[in-house]
Amino acid sequence: MNDNIIKAVMWKEKVCFMRNMFPIVLFYVVLIMGTQLFVSSLYIDLDFPYDILNSIFANNVIVMPAMVIVAVGSIIISQDMFEERREKALDVLLAIGISPKKLWYGKYLFAILSSYLICLFFLIIYIFTIRMLFGFHVHLTFEEWFYTLIVTPSVAFFVLAITAFICWVFKQETTQIVMIIIPLTAYMISFFLSDYLGAHDLKINILISIAVLVVTYSALAIILMMVNHISKERIIEW
Repeated sequence: MNDNIIKAVMWKEKVCFMRNMFPIVLFYVVLIMGTQLFVSSLYIDLDFPYDILNSIFANNVIVMPAMVIVAVGSIIISQDMFEERREKALDVLLAIGISPKKLWYGKYLFAILSSYLICLFFLIIYIFTIRMLFGFHVHLTFEEWFYTLIVTPSVAFFVLAITAFICWVFKQETTQIVMIIIPLTAYMISFFLSDYLGAHDLKINILISIAVLVVTYSALAIILMMVNHISKERIIEW
């Protein structure tokens, strides 16, 4: 596989992201952040002991990557594929000799890398804001950080792979639905999950975490193999 072609596709995705998608992504990130801070303020007002509050906020931090990465990544993937099909840009890219799988890999890699970086920035801002607004220092154990930075994002990457596959092989109407439904679903889940985790303690088990990673990346490998067998005609179909 020619890495230079994939890098070129990723660079093109970066330009399109900054030009067309950044305001939409920023809107959803601010929406999720506002929801998380609002729910956090409610728990602060209840005057729980430090251990209980820290457990609540740590649980929120653990699941945040799934919300942010899925919302941001699905916007990037669906919006980009929608625009390229509508403007016939996919036809041009395929006509000059770029293979479908390299195009997909470039788009998918850009989506997961950019959404992961945005997620890290989101986590930093959330923890810092909790400290500045409420004077509360969120403490996570090694296992909780492992789950936050590795396990939860990996599950989100798998969801994005499914999203990218759907947008890649189905008609334009499906892409439009994905572009609207998945980010909104991620936002709604962020609200209800924050409320649920406030009343339940999330138990972290390293062995279960490793098992989740194995299953997730095995399933992701299957999707990647399926992408290799998609024809050009199926991709450019409007």
